[in-house]
Amino acid sequence: MPECPFCGDDQVVYEYWEGSDGPNSFAGLMCCYAAQDWFAAHPDELTAFLLSEWLIAGAIEPHEYGFVVRYRLQLAPITLRDAKAFVTRHHRHNSAPLGWRFGAGIWNGPTLVGVVMLGRPNARMLPQETWIDVSRLCIDPHLPEPLTRMACSKAYGWAAREAKRQGYHKIITYTLASEPGTSLRGAGWTPAHLTTGDSWNTPSRPREDRAPCGRKVRWEKILTDPRAPITDGLFGDYR
Repeated sequence: MPECPFCGDDQVVYEYWEGSDGPNSFAGLMCCYAAQDWFAAHPDELTAFLLSEWLIAGAIEPHEYGFVVRYRLQLAPITLRDAKAFVTRHHRHNSAPLGWRFGAGIWNGPTLVGVVMLGRPNARMLPQETWIDVSRLCIDPHLPEPLTRMACSKAYGWAAREAKRQGYHKIITYTLASEPGTSLRGAGWTPAHLTTGDSWNTPSRPREDRAPCGRKVRWEKILTDPRAPITDGLFGDYR
């Protein structure tokens, strides 16, 4: 159904908002009453349409105003190759890191909506074995916002729990100074340092800057007693 056969609009679903079930649901409005009535009478067609347009999963239920979708975001294992490919396609201003220590995919049913990748701190003066850095957290910007709501906070929370399980003493990440860090604050992180924003490119060691060079905020969360040992780094309980 590329366009509405009743009114000719090419945006059959033109409005959506948080549903009555809270952050795990949203409601949508069709372009015209005729489309609403037709989809209400053909719930299987509504499901097929939404899956083809937005690649979403969940319980899709028609109602008198349009439809309601209930869904649940989950974190699950992902390969480094797939995570890097996702970041390359969707990150606003950073390329994919070369490697990681561990990471996860953020899924809405069968659809990958985001990834979180963790590796050693890039700053050489920071502890390389006992601290870990959320080097990338990337959400697909093309999906409707209700389908990825709370995904960043959920990913930051999982990253801290998994890093603590593996025995890391502190977890860090960076945001641009212009970014508010709302998801980090919501996950219990605190801003700890404002970088100078210098370029990595120097005459003694020429490099190509592949990310913004402006000032950045380093966010931190203390995880374990600094005297605790680091574990073998196996992927743990990711739910």
